[in-house]
Amino acid sequence: MKRWLLACLTMLCMVALLVGCGSDTAKQGKQGKHMNVGLYWFGETLDPTHEWDAWTLTRIGAGENLAVVTPDMKFAPQLADSWENVDPTTWKFHIRENVKFHNGTPMTPQKVKESIEYTMKQSARSAKAVKIESITVDGQNLIIKTTEPNGSL
Repeated sequence: MKRWLLACLTMLCMVALLVGCGSDTAKQGKQGKHMNVGLYWFGETLDPTHEWDAWTLTRIGAGENLAVVTPDMKFAPQLADSWENVDPTTWKFHIRENVKFHNGTPMTPQKVKESIEYTMKQSARSAKAVKIESITVDGQNLIIKTTEPNGSL
């Protein structure tokens, strides 16, 4: 009985996998412009301060960073359009203008500051990793001062 059940479950999984491989555009000779990807693990919450959920949210496109690392290991802008390491413990990020949250609220350097501060308050691991002494806003710039040089920031 167990072998029969295992064989049925295996066949069901194989059929489900094969069904997901086809598409109408392939039959019509059209090339697709995107790819849908499923994650085997999503995390426990949509709160980026919970455990490793921030990583998952950015991987599925539900969250963004100030900058990203490209596949060829170079930094590229995302929410910050430029940045500089002013001195060994000071980073200055210029926050992109005209970016809005999903509800239409404008993203401002002050909102970014509040988000980082909230994350450090909620996640001891995050606070320990970034070693931030202070965050200030100057126009469209977000200035982050660390307690020691921190290239991983």
